[in-house]
Amino acid sequence: AGAKESNAIALVILRKGKEVLAKAGETAYLDEPDVGEMIRRESGKRSKGTFVMHLPVGRLVVMTGEDASIAALFRRAPGKDVVSVLTKTVEAIEENKAAATKTFAKEALAAKYAEALLKLLQKTSL
Repeated sequence: AGAKESNAIALVILRKGKEVLAKAGETAYLDEPDVGEMIRRESGKRSKGTFVMHLPVGRLVVMTGEDASIAALFRRAPGKDVVSVLTKTVEAIEENKAAATKTFAKEALAAKYAEALLKLLQKTSL
């Protein structure tokens, strides 16, 4: 049996409605100016919660907390276990602001954090 292609493609972690703190995966699509602006706009105007956008390349799930948001791009709709991972990650970032500030202040450390999260999403969303 061949290895199944992972559902999770890419993710960005951003300060709610503002700048990207870290990213991982195949982010070219998410880096497009109009897509990036749409993510910032959507994450900035919503209260805490999850929303899904159907895009030409797949599903974009945006998990928004008080101060942080994670936008993850999937090939197809992710399961509730993936949404749970995103929820817990946003909560963890917000519960320990000092650690999050240190992590995202260093580009290399922020990238490692994003890569680890993407790997977890890929394992969870097979």
